[in-house]
Amino acid sequence: MTDGPLRFGVLDIGSNSAHLRVADLHPDRPPRPVRSVKNAVRLAEATDRHGVIGRPAVERLIAAVRESVAAAAALDVAELVPYATSALRDAANRDDVAAEVRAATGVELGFLTGEREARLTFLAARRWYGWSAGPMLLADIGGGSMELAYGAGREPEIALSLQLGAGRLTRHHLPPRPPVRKRTYKALRAHVRSVLGEAAIGIAARPAPVRAVATSKTFTQLARLCGAPKAKAGPYRERHLDRRDLHRWIPELAKLPDAERARLRGVKASRAHQILAGAIVAEGVMDVLGLDRLDICPWALREGIFLHRQGDPADGPFGLRRGGQVGGRTDRHRGEHVMALADAREIEELLGDLAFPADKDRIVEHAHERRPEGEAEHALLSLPLGTYDSVAEVVRSVPLDPDPGRTPTGRDHQRRHHEKPGLGEHQRHAERSPVEDGLDRGDEV
Repeated sequence: MTDGPLRFGVLDIGSNSAHLRVADLHPDRPPRPVRSVKNAVRLAEATDRHGVIGRPAVERLIAAVRESVAAAAALDVAELVPYATSALRDAANRDDVAAEVRAATGVELGFLTGEREARLTFLAARRWYGWSAGPMLLADIGGGSMELAYGAGREPEIALSLQLGAGRLTRHHLPPRPPVRKRTYKALRAHVRSVLGEAAIGIAARPAPVRAVATSKTFTQLARLCGAPKAKAGPYRERHLDRRDLHRWIPELAKLPDAERARLRGVKASRAHQILAGAIVAEGVMDVLGLDRLDICPWALREGIFLHRQGDPADGPFGLRRGGQVGGRTDRHRGEHVMALADAREIEELLGDLAFPADKDRIVEHAHERRPEGEAEHALLSLPLGTYDSVAEVVRSVPLDPDPGRTPTGRDHQRRHHEKPGLGEHQRHAERSPVEDGLDRGDEV
């Protein structure tokens, strides 16, 4: 950071909208909001059962990115960081969509992993509440995923991303039109608690948090539904979500059609369809982790990116560092985009003690715990989403190096040319994105 403020923009491509946030960053002050521009893209609802985002949604996305870039240019934004979260990150045709966006707008979208979302959001909450918050738990419900983080410091000790987004669960577990039968939402409740119970074992084993914090539109609207102050009361008004109040609302939300949900206090029409699933996840987090109340934090992922850039670390814990990239790796000597290739024996060694069946997130997490930032972990990031029954099935699903004994030069050549017949674009490791470089290099808008 220089001595003066830096005008910085974050373009967040989410499940429902493309949201540009512009702020002035100064080393000695909180980020000062300048402008917010939001455009509906509705990627999640336009994704079919094969994970393919439909044509109309791609065109909405391109139009939204164009408008965001024009707005950023008009505001004299010095650096713009564009990234996509779960809806586009997990799409089967994400590389094709990203290529279309790049061709039409000149913007190359980056992909933040769910774990990095959790870490950046935790940073924002930590800065908002300060050290007096003590050991802190963070929960964030998005459209495609939900994030949990726990820690007593600036960085979380545990950061998780689970496939429990409100939009995803609505599409996969609830009928297209309310009312929702009791047995249906109770089955979803059981599924949510099962996933949370297994994933959050590490958090449950640690000391109880002094402060439990929630961010995201879903939590904010649920808190307002349960009686929290309106948004116009300002960000410094305390807002809470109580488990007992939320529990009473779930049967009521299940009965109401979307139009009537949208007339409830705090519920936006654009989120009315998925508010029931969001409520079930929020209740599940509190039940599984033994929380009676969650404090609603007005800062979240975008503010976390602002704060990370404001600190300007040469190397940081969030995957937004110089010379790096989000979700991929770069040949540092040649600057070329590469695809990670795995050695089958290394995969078998790393996953030999993992309990199967296991989903992609658990597989990647386990590999990271055993051998952080290794070849195998990067190759496993290219796994298609799903649950795998054995190590053998995982090995069949990753891009393998047909000659693991080759020289580094030969291996780099294979990566760059994608020499693995039949590997779909969505199965390849994500190419280098500008997200980290944009934070430190100063991309022009």
